[in-house]
Amino acid sequence: MWGRILSCRSLKAVAVLFILAGFVSVAGAESLPWNIGVDSSFRVEFLFGHQIFRHLDPKLLNVTRFVATYDPRLPVLAGTVEITPFPAISGRLVGSISVAESAGEHVITVSTITGSQDATSPFTPTDKWGWDVKTDFSSWEAAGLYHLWSGGGYRFSFTAGYRQQTWDYRGSPSNGLPDSPLHDSYSAHIPFIGMQTSMFFPWWKARFEVLGSPFMNVSVSNAFQRGSFGLQFDGNLSRGGLVELQMTGDVNLAPNVFVGLHGRYSYQELYGSVSGTGPAAGLGDNPYTAFLGQSFAAVGLDVTVMF
Repeated sequence: MWGRILSCRSLKAVAVLFILAGFVSVAGAESLPWNIGVDSSFRVEFLFGHQIFRHLDPKLLNVTRFVATYDPRLPVLAGTVEITPFPAISGRLVGSISVAESAGEHVITVSTITGSQDATSPFTPTDKWGWDVKTDFSSWEAAGLYHLWSGGGYRFSFTAGYRQQTWDYRGSPSNGLPDSPLHDSYSAHIPFIGMQTSMFFPWWKARFEVLGSPFMNVSVSNAFQRGSFGLQFDGNLSRGGLVELQMTGDVNLAPNVFVGLHGRYSYQELYGSVSGTGPAAGLGDNPYTAFLGQSFAAVGLDVTVMF
């Protein structure tokens, strides 16, 4: 349910950004009150990377009981509106959502235990199952920038804000086994801080931004059924954080219109606890230590309208 709600919110955020930017473009700078500056950007990106979720058995140290790996490849539409009401302060809204998603391969690895659950219990052979999975991605962000120094075409800023990001996976077994659905969802809540360097010149402009978050958390939900075998896990991961680098370079194509390239790389590592059931795997309601790691990059075309 939360995945659907967040996806709807992200879609609305992108729509609002596009409508607002379009209105500003039509209205023109002369219609904006109090000399407010507006920087509206639209991006078409290709998002790709690797994501892994695993958890350890609470009674068997260093034994991985469950692993899910993802390698999504997604086209993404994104919109950004940055408003500068005062020379030293700006506000930014960002929304992005995946489009034209296609099914891709997804692998789940499960280790089951025979006999009593202690350090001497033997493991059955590890099962690896393939799934045809469709991936949905959505994100929205609100941030403020305080410009520490400006001059000579350069601007150095401190930024802080909040981001919500959702990965939603739905699929079925690759071998077509009936009545065997899969639904995994990862919803991230990310308060962040960072630094930005911007360069503005008549014929080109560029931005470099580094963001980090030691305060983020991710709500995790994993559920799948494969014949009589089923697992369900839910929990929250909050120990760890995110590091992200963004770069944009544009050249002047027309008055107040810039076109160029945008790139982004982010890395996350998070630990926490999840609880779940899976009688066929010998799992009970005990909490499990879980790990979520992801490494993603996005590259695409950027179109910016400035007033």
